[in-house]
Amino acid sequence: MNKNEETKIRWHCRRGMLELDKMLHAFFDKEFQHLSEEEKLIFITLLEHTDQELYQWLIGMNKPSDSQLLRMIQKIQQANQ
Repeated sequence: MNKNEETKIRWHCRRGMLELDKMLHAFFDKEFQHLSEEEKLIFITLLEHTDQELYQWLIGMNKPSDSQLLRMIQKIQQANQ
């Protein structure tokens, strides 16, 4: 993934909720470059979900049914501790 693509992904981390912005940007800035290409694609897929879904998943109020998305949520939660 090149820098231009990463810039677009980082921009897509910008959400309508400040809490999501903080969590997603912190994860992106700390961890994104260390993810495998497959994990990067999972992260991109995760960003396609609504703010409400993401927020509920990230605060542990709900869980995604997809196991890959669940693992990514857990990585984001760990990076934000």
